[in-house]
Amino acid sequence: LVRFSDILHDRVEQLCGAFDAAMQDVDYQGGYTAVYPIKVNQQRRVVEEILATSERGNGRVGLEAGSKPELLAVLALSDGGSSLIVCNGYKDREYVRLALLGEKLGHKVYLVVEKLSELELILEEARELDVTPRIGLRARLASVGKGKWQNTGGEKSKFGLTASQILEVVETLRAQDALASLQLVHFHLGSQIANIRDIQRGLRECARFYQNLMSLGAPIDTV
Repeated sequence: LVRFSDILHDRVEQLCGAFDAAMQDVDYQGGYTAVYPIKVNQQRRVVEEILATSERGNGRVGLEAGSKPELLAVLALSDGGSSLIVCNGYKDREYVRLALLGEKLGHKVYLVVEKLSELELILEEARELDVTPRIGLRARLASVGKGKWQNTGGEKSKFGLTASQILEVVETLRAQDALASLQLVHFHLGSQIANIRDIQRGLRECARFYQNLMSLGAPIDTV
């Protein structure tokens, strides 16, 4: 098997460089981190090469896990702590506990809530482990990107939280004095989206969710 690792480095550098240039053009003061979902290619050497680009200072890269086996792999590859890890997918108690242990080890682990039942599970495990969780929300947008897997987005999608469910999450966290844990908003339009206007519509809608959550007191700092 012949592997050209420089291609991986170049793609990460181009992606991060494009965002850096755009942010500079509009004087945006935030930052950008590329998050690689390891379900795309879980081979150790591939993931290590992608992370190596970040370690060389040529881009910021985090990892996304969508299952317990993927999270175990991500934690094993995230040496030295302080890595950014996003946890999506079905979450049972073991998955949540594993993610929170990653937080205790010094990683920046976001648990993205896609169903209301996941929130109480996260809060219970966080109390038991005495760790402050980083909680994200998957918003169910009305916008749909035309492309492959477009049915995973939109109002009829079975994934993500509606506006009323997001309000319920905020009230639950506020009642438990844990609103500071709500730090991320996530959405998914689909895959292989060809029309940039679909992305623009999705971003505008997500920006409204962001603004409303901030006005409710949630310290959202990541989209």
